[in-house]
Amino acid sequence: MFSMFRKFTLLSFFLILLCIEGYAQEKHVCGTSPEALQQIQQRLIANKEIVRLKGRVAHQRSQEDVFIPLKFHLIANDIGRNRVSTSDVFDQMCTLNETFKDLNLQFYIKDFNILNSGRIFDNPTRLTVEGEMDEIRDLNAINIFVVKEAQNPNSERPGMTLGYYDARTVAGPDGFTRDWIVVEREQVRDGGMTLPHELGHFFSLPHPFNGWDQVSYDPNVHGSPVQDDSPRGIPNEFADGSNCETAGDFICDTPADYLTSINNNTCRYSIPLIDPHGDTLNPDPTLIMGYFLDNCMNRFTPMQTELMIADYNTQRRSYLRGEDIGLVKGVDITDEPIVLVAPDNGSTVSITDEVRFEWQTVEGAQYYAIEVFSFSNSIAFLKTSNTSISIPLEVGREYRWRVRPYNDTYFCAPNSELRAFTTDLASSVPQIQAVESWAIQPNPLIKDRHLSLSLSAKESFEASIRITNLAGQVVHLVQNIPFQTGTNQQLIDTDNLLAGVYIVALENKEGVVHQKLVIQ
Repeated sequence: MFSMFRKFTLLSFFLILLCIEGYAQEKHVCGTSPEALQQIQQRLIANKEIVRLKGRVAHQRSQEDVFIPLKFHLIANDIGRNRVSTSDVFDQMCTLNETFKDLNLQFYIKDFNILNSGRIFDNPTRLTVEGEMDEIRDLNAINIFVVKEAQNPNSERPGMTLGYYDARTVAGPDGFTRDWIVVEREQVRDGGMTLPHELGHFFSLPHPFNGWDQVSYDPNVHGSPVQDDSPRGIPNEFADGSNCETAGDFICDTPADYLTSINNNTCRYSIPLIDPHGDTLNPDPTLIMGYFLDNCMNRFTPMQTELMIADYNTQRRSYLRGEDIGLVKGVDITDEPIVLVAPDNGSTVSITDEVRFEWQTVEGAQYYAIEVFSFSNSIAFLKTSNTSISIPLEVGREYRWRVRPYNDTYFCAPNSELRAFTTDLASSVPQIQAVESWAIQPNPLIKDRHLSLSLSAKESFEASIRITNLAGQVVHLVQNIPFQTGTNQQLIDTDNLLAGVYIVALENKEGVVHQKLVIQ
């Protein structure tokens, strides 16, 4: 256990580094629980036996890449603030695939789930919240929840957890196996090693300091030389590796490690580690499964690689295989920034409720991710295969926007420039003169409930109700609805609509009126 003095010293050092780099070692703590680590250890031992019996396994370390689906749940608070940007996700994907390139394992984004949930955002480890997470996870992908804090209640360092993999099972008739990854939003970024680290756990790798996961080595507490067993009861690996098959992380090409404080300038532990035989350890700071800084860690060992591949090919991971049919693979995109067309930087856009965005085609791109910001808050993210899209925005506000091209397996293309514009009310859009007032209720609407349209008409008329999503696709259409003079009520079936933002339009030959609808 840390003394109060060491806690204060390390925290102060962390705050200094945070100001300089935005990141620090003391924050670099994995919150994977002891229960999950025990399951990981059991799977690791089983995978070692697979490797022993079959040699190089499954895709046989061929030159052909295996593509693994990821489902990113990008969580914000209840009003949609403080969500990680999709640009940061793409930067992370670029780092992730570069990290796993030599393993012939590559990852692709099966889907994004853009969700406003303060409960998940602030505290994803509560059992009731985990039940909500289970309901929205994809059963054929690795689920990654990006939240405000990834704090695990089993961690000894409150507020310091950067991410965790949870393999635990909830018992009971409504039980489920979590089998997901939770990452703090600030760690999803270019060069971030938290997600590669947690994916290592997902594919059965323990920490190289296995047994010291929750307690850092302190010579005043654990002795020097260290005792035979770690605090978690696992035999301590010797410096010469002679007991590597049955001690430490049970992997023989990862040097012995007992975990202690790190010298951030040298990528080395600041306290010498002495094994039970009196020999000095020499831990490897380059291992992604360790606790060194991101700029230190850059590799998995050959044995770690074989064990991850073995795990991928087990029956437990069968749900990840065969999902990559139809993917466009191996197509890079130019490093030249995408050229934006409209709105122009510094312009004022006259609208009723939508702004049309346009940009030029980029060779190799299948999709374009457009982000729209109000102040520093991302208010819209859209994926489209077109080079233009219309998005509902509020009148009288300042916005910024950017676009990033990508395809199924390439995420490293740069963002466009960031442009700013303001919106103003357009006065030339034809209206339906017979409409005195109208409203849609409730708004926001809880998914799978009916929407009610209330309308007051000056005279009778006919009109259609059209609902479109943010990509401009018509998702609901009812034509030639008669409205009578006076008060009218019309129920709209929204059972087939997913959570998100839509535009409800009432239109006929005379004109059109719009309202924005949010489904939660």
